[in-house]
Amino acid sequence: MSDTLTTPADVSFKSGLMALSPSLKIHVRAHEPQGFTKTVLCMHGAIGSSADFDVLARSLAAKGCRVLAYDRPGIGYTLLTEDYLQRGYVINLAILHAFMKSAGGVDTVVCSSGGASYLHAYLTRKDGEAGLAPARVVYCEPGFEMNSEIKKSLSLRVAFAGSRFSSFEQAKTAWLESGWDRVAFGSETQRDEFLKHWLFQIGDEWIPAVDRRLMQAWLKTGEEGQGVDALRMPASFQGQVLYLYSADRLAYHMDRMAEFKRSYPQVALCEIEGSAHPLSLTTERELSAVTDFIVGDGPGAQG
Repeated sequence: MSDTLTTPADVSFKSGLMALSPSLKIHVRAHEPQGFTKTVLCMHGAIGSSADFDVLARSLAAKGCRVLAYDRPGIGYTLLTEDYLQRGYVINLAILHAFMKSAGGVDTVVCSSGGASYLHAYLTRKDGEAGLAPARVVYCEPGFEMNSEIKKSLSLRVAFAGSRFSSFEQAKTAWLESGWDRVAFGSETQRDEFLKHWLFQIGDEWIPAVDRRLMQAWLKTGEEGQGVDALRMPASFQGQVLYLYSADRLAYHMDRMAEFKRSYPQVALCEIEGSAHPLSLTTERELSAVTDFIVGDGPGAQG
């Protein structure tokens, strides 16, 4: 995995392990401008990386936001523990709780079903009613149920993550064939850097940075559990929400919108054309929508 990044002189970039408890250390990437006024926490999808948000983080940091992103256990540089395999749901909520204690409050950007399901579960708990909920939430192509479409998408991602490659180009070909060929990026360079953060280069091999034990659990039940629909438990979240979705999945998202609004009544919609699930958050349209929503006074971009 690549871990170098060029940042402006007034923005500090740090990447490393953070101990949340004696038994839990997670890898965090932090973009921190001088005199930052708010913190934005970013959560990647089922198979992703804390570095997925680097382009967005630079955009937000330029507006005075500290941006934190972390690798969930078993992904990237955060090791998978036996305890996590047994209590992953509880531990993910504990990780969120730890970040929500940041001084000055925390806004969130969460991607796909991997990030969305955990944030929603957190917001259904009493923690969210005790001043430990974000003021603003960006849901980027969220999923809350393990339906046939999500299972198919996840199986393709898992097939990629379980492979080994003799070159980066071979890994890129397989990655694009797993569904990423339809996802738009700001540039080919950004696309390649995005993928490099998903890989470890060990000797002559390029290996996806996902623990095989975690993948085996996904293949059994899917990350959110077989047949589980997280939206059945209402969150009653009163903060502002921006909901980004790809235009080619309009029907799926609109079918769920009435139920979504029962948990999130203050939602603004932003349709992204020319891309597909899970969205890269590197195109100009995506960056401007999210940045304007997080730092602005309005409800977000209508699309």
